Amino acid sequence: MIRIKKCNNNNLSMKGMTLIELLIAVIIVGILGAIAYPSYTSHVIKAHRVTALADMTKIQLEIETLYSGSYASAAANIISGGTCLFCATDTRRYTLAISASSTTYSIQAEPLSPQTKDNCLDSNTDILELHHSGMSQPEACWR
Repeated sequence: MIRIKKCNNNNLSMKGMTLIELLIAVIIVGILGAIAYPSYTSHVIKAHRVTALADMTKIQLEIETLYSGSYASAAANIISGGTCLFCATDTRRYTLAISASSTTYSIQAEPLSPQTKDNCLDSNTDILELHHSGMSQPEACWR
């Protein structure tokens, strides 16, 4: 009698991935990245805008606190060289400025190159403004 040794070749364990599986994984990660990146950048731009708006409000509160007959004297030492001493605004994204007279003031935040892609701004020359009367421009950015 002839003995036949039957080997079970069907139970071989696979170790690793095929090239097709690797390419499919790379394609899926690429598609997810293409969807997520624009959303991420818009959230970053909005977060920096909200920080600038909050700092403009802080500046307004500081001017009102230091007011003693003239807004110009109250605003004199708040901003030095385009940066506020107590603000959290990134100086690579916004430049802060105050225009003050004895009876009025206006706080401006000028967006720099990364922030000019903000959807609430009508054009690249728009500046965020907060006036002494409480008016804010552009209104779409303050909502």
